[in-house]
Amino acid sequence: MRRAGKIATGIAALMMTAGSAVAADVPQVIVPIAPPPPAAAPGFDWAGPYFGGYLGAVFDPGFGFFDAGLQAGYNWVLGNVLVGVQANVGFFFDVNPWANSPIYVGVDARVGTFVGDRAVVYATAGILRAINPGPGFGVPFAVGVEVAVRDALSVFGEIGTIAGVPCCGIEDLRVHFGVNLHR
Repeated sequence: MRRAGKIATGIAALMMTAGSAVAADVPQVIVPIAPPPPAAAPGFDWAGPYFGGYLGAVFDPGFGFFDAGLQAGYNWVLGNVLVGVQANVGFFFDVNPWANSPIYVGVDARVGTFVGDRAVVYATAGILRAINPGPGFGVPFAVGVEVAVRDALSVFGEIGTIAGVPCCGIEDLRVHFGVNLHR
């Protein structure tokens, strides 16, 4: 029995040293860890104040004239919905240099939905007041698309109409293109 105990102890010692020798002889494999993927570029921040300008044209049966102005507004983002309000001041100028060029001010509400994180499709409605020549009120309606082109810069295009401006007879197609700078 004593001999069997010595043999068992010898076998155990041999196994422990053999295992260590085998582990030490195996080359270590170094697996490179890939760097984490770059963070996604943040989406355009549509919330907050903005200001900009626009140029456009109004098409009336028989004649047309141009439209230009400045605007400032504020947007709120509610999930995938954009809600905003904007004020504008502008003027219509006729291709006829002798025509009166009415100046107008207006306030519009804007509601839209996002297409990705860099574009919004929207509709506007509001009230417009022509102040020269003579007062007149109108109700502008439009649909448009605004696209972010840089960190705080967007461009837009919209098409609509202004109903009921008696001083100007404007109840026809109106097209605008412009740029907005967001806070």
